[in-house]
Amino acid sequence: MPGLLVAALADETLDADPGDSGRRNALTARAARPTVPAKEDAWAELLGDGLSLAEKKAVMAGWRHPEQATVLTPFASWYPRTLVNLCRTARPEFTVAFARALYPRFTTAEQRVLAETDELVREAALPGAVCKAVAEERAELVLLRAARACDGTSALS
Repeated sequence: MPGLLVAALADETLDADPGDSGRRNALTARAARPTVPAKEDAWAELLGDGLSLAEKKAVMAGWRHPEQATVLTPFASWYPRTLVNLCRTARPEFTVAFARALYPRFTTAEQRVLAETDELVREAALPGAVCKAVAEERAELVLLRAARACDGTSALS
């Protein structure tokens, strides 16, 4: 139900402001919906040719939310292969933005993500800026895990 409400609000936003800003706000809202189908749609939009870089960044802005770890977990396994492919085919600015915004920081499989990140950095020969972005995102995930451990809150994995 919340996903449908967000979709309706995104449509209202676009109706109220049909320009670039309204379109980007609607894209962000749609990507933020807490359902696997909504995330699949957002992923497809990011990898398609129909959006400008600014619009893709708007989709990325709605992608990752801590309370959506369960919904985002299936996409953690998509990230490494997609990133390697983007390094070969996409513009560097988009690839770095993707590396940062879609890094699986919020997931129920954090330990697997860390291991896959280590393998990705070691084996994939990523371009320097992309490798740096992935390493920084990995460090953020490690920091989040440590902070939760200090706070005594349960980890996601």
